[in-house]
Amino acid sequence: MKIFSAWQAVVLVAATAVAPHAGPVEPIPAPLAHSAQLSLEGASMPGALILRVRGAGGAAVDPAEVSIAVDGRELPASARADGTLRVELPATGTAPAVQLDVTVSHDGIRELLSARLPVEHAAAPGADAHAGGTGVHSQLLWWGLNIAIVFIAVLVISRRMG
Repeated sequence: MKIFSAWQAVVLVAATAVAPHAGPVEPIPAPLAHSAQLSLEGASMPGALILRVRGAGGAAVDPAEVSIAVDGRELPASARADGTLRVELPATGTAPAVQLDVTVSHDGIRELLSARLPVEHAAAPGADAHAGGTGVHSQLLWWGLNIAIVFIAVLVISRRMG
């Protein structure tokens, strides 16, 4: 009785193949600060911060009412389709964390939400982003190695059973 055939190997390899990811994974904003009427969520990615300001009950806040300062320096924020704000970090920073001050004007009052946020600084220009075995190429190498190991194991098991 034959348990393994070539077409099953093709299906196995096709099912485990993964297309390379085109860019960095978007971080999920975590709670940073809150007041009685607002909450601030944020996350860091290389060279940028992703922030979300929500009003009472989770209502989104108009980005025109928000100003953002990182380490005392006001930076522009761009609104994104998912309701978050993206703030580009200056390339000169090397500190492991930044002081984030978000001022929100709403309902005739101004509120200041402050938090300390660990950051990932962008790689210096000319630096190899794949140095040290990270990135898409290494992931594809690991996938190929895993597929080869599974394929060899299936062959060995099928020979022992047959």
